[in-house]
Order: sequence, then structure tokens, then C-alpha cells
Amino acid sequence: MAFGPPLFVRAIGLEPTRTSSLDPKSSASTNSATPASKARSNQERAAKLVLLAVTTKHHLISITLSILSIMVGFLSSRILAIAGNMSLNEG
Repeated sequence: MAFGPPLFVRAIGLEPTRTSSLDPKSSASTNSATPASKARSNQERAAKLVLLAVTTKHHLISITLSILSIMVGFLSSRILAIAGNMSLNEG
């Protein structure tokens, strides 16, 4: 049992059909990118930034350890030199 007039939906769409397609340049809009591709490109950009941050942190740690190693080597040689001078002065 139906109430009211029957509902019809056009099979082609809401806009009138075109006899020829528009050229891409004139029909393109600034909002033509799909949200899914924007989200993917944003995720890729974020992943690259995270990778850069991790790599940079790794390099900073490596550089810091190298500097500390050089400092320890220098201080060890100075301590040994001072200890050697002390033993020469006592003897």
C-alpha cells in the first residue's frame, strides 16, 4: 500500500547530460583533490617528518658520544701525564 505520489530518481544524475566533455583545464577547480588523497599525503608527510626527527636524534646521539669519547681520551692522557709528573717529582 503506497501513500502519496511515487518518488522517481534520475538514473543519470541531477545535472543535465552533456553532449561532449569539458576540457580538463576549464573544468578543474581548486577543491578537486579528494579528501582521501589529501589524508594520505598528510600521513606520508608526517611519517617523513617523524623519520627525519628520529634520524636527527640518532645522529645527535652519535655525535655526542663521539665528543664524549674524545674528551675522555684527552682527560685520560692529562691524568696520566699529571700522575707521571708527580711520580718524577717524588723520586
